[in-house]
Amino acid sequence: MKSRKIYFVRHAESLNNAAGHHDGTDAPPHSPKRRKTERSHDPELSEKGVKQASAVGVHVGEMLKHADMSLRPGSVITTGMHRAIDTARLLMAEVLAASPDADFKVSVVTCLHEEGGCFVGKRPKTPEAEANYNGSLVYGDTVSQIRERLKLQGDSTPVDAPVEVSRILEGGKLQPLATDECWWRGGYESKSDSQARAERVVAWLWSLVQVPEVEAKAGAVVIVSHGLFMDRVLKTMMGCGDGNKASLLSANCAYWLLHLLEDGGERRVGVLASNSVEHIPKEVRTGHSLTPFTYCP
Repeated sequence: MKSRKIYFVRHAESLNNAAGHHDGTDAPPHSPKRRKTERSHDPELSEKGVKQASAVGVHVGEMLKHADMSLRPGSVITTGMHRAIDTARLLMAEVLAASPDADFKVSVVTCLHEEGGCFVGKRPKTPEAEANYNGSLVYGDTVSQIRERLKLQGDSTPVDAPVEVSRILEGGKLQPLATDECWWRGGYESKSDSQARAERVVAWLWSLVQVPEVEAKAGAVVIVSHGLFMDRVLKTMMGCGDGNKASLLSANCAYWLLHLLEDGGERRVGVLASNSVEHIPKEVRTGHSLTPFTYCP
């Protein structure tokens, strides 16, 4: 039997989120967040977002003392987008402040990025709009820029550079990126391409399962990702992916805890926690919007 615990954490509130540029739709006309600024193709964190990221870091640090060793985080994996990298960096700063000797592996898996990729302008709402997208091409950071961004501001760093930066190939195998390579190909990713990517991510997640002795030593995996793509990956993992009408919302810095179990060729997924926000102070909690649903815990 093999198993692994996976914490799926949505990134902290970004400046796009704070300005009302949500995953599902823009903020309603009466909202004070209604389009205060233009949407950024790769936004940084808001002031609330910084506090959220620190709060989830405190929680992860506390989980290092959990009686169940399989629930103790042993690695953090983030995307190449600024809001996810900054969330992971602040998370790690809190973990190392509480446990300076924590043996954490930090890496970047670019294929965990948000649906659509790194793109300029509004998110296309229809297949026709996706096909006709003609915004300026942007390619995201290079590997060297990602590594630099992961460094903690101050006298110390949460990780020893260079960290591994990889993409996921068919079958779930990782392929390292070159140092001067940008993580994004440019343009807008269609929903069908997002679904194909989610299936590659699921194949990779299953490659992380271990026998109990190794799992206890390696610990759980903390993945910092994005709202729309987390919705898609979670549904794909549970066998109800593309075309399913359910929507799985995740507040900023909320987490889902999955238990992947493989026994004799049979795979099962346990959802141990969903959209958990108890670790985020109420005054800085921000929610999620997936058309037509909106929720703030």
